[in-house]
Amino acid sequence: MNVLSSNAFGKTDIGGRANNEDAFAIHRDNNLLVVADGMGGHQNGEMASASACQSLAASATAAAASFDSTDAAKTWLCQALQDAHQAVVKLNSNQSGLQRMGTTATLSLIQGSKLLVAWVGDSRVYRLRGSTLDLVNDDHVVKYEYWRAGQLSDAEWNSHRRGYTSNVITRSLGSAGKLDVDFREVDVAAGDVVLSCSDGLNNSVTEDQLIAILSSGKSAQVMVEELIKAALAAQARDNVTAVVAVVKAQDKTQDKPEGPAIEKVPAASK
Repeated sequence: MNVLSSNAFGKTDIGGRANNEDAFAIHRDNNLLVVADGMGGHQNGEMASASACQSLAASATAAAASFDSTDAAKTWLCQALQDAHQAVVKLNSNQSGLQRMGTTATLSLIQGSKLLVAWVGDSRVYRLRGSTLDLVNDDHVVKYEYWRAGQLSDAEWNSHRRGYTSNVITRSLGSAGKLDVDFREVDVAAGDVVLSCSDGLNNSVTEDQLIAILSSGKSAQVMVEELIKAALAAQARDNVTAVVAVVKAQDKTQDKPEGPAIEKVPAASK
């Protein structure tokens, strides 16, 4: 099995909103990417996404240094989201009506030569290989549930995936009842680029723009800056968050990178 790692960078911008309800984090030596897009209005969405990221950070810190198998990593990813869900549910225990809060959450883990993705909501994960951009996960929105039930054709669903995704979210951390976490795995290889983002990005830039920026060969930081710049130039109506990881072959002769995990919790309202 190939041993792969990544160089990663993330950034969030308030975009067209009055406050930033997005949050992101990078853990496990740049191999775990987290994106959360809060909802609930004003500071509630910020609290939900921040709480989710804090819970997931605790899970990442407590987890084993490596997983023995894909199944073990899958179990951990899905349980980490369940734990984060309970953290947001707890916040909601003193809330009611429109003040209740929730958040999407997407975990992307590079494990061996696999990209493992567990998610709830509509924050996306893409893999770029060469000039081919693949959407790894699906949006948990009403149209997706219609498609799964056979009430929407493949062509109609694929058209939705490529366009503006404004729709009613059907799954989120903090929602009442049982939480269904989805999981998917795809191969990754050195040179691939992984993008995890909130819908403020993919609703603002075209697929061609994503491909052009992610295939530029520039650093993860520069690509993230250019992605957010493109979204803002398109007058993004939402908060915009992008986390990019450039996959590389791991040099076993080098020590693990030092320093704390990168994490961003939402900024105060502006």
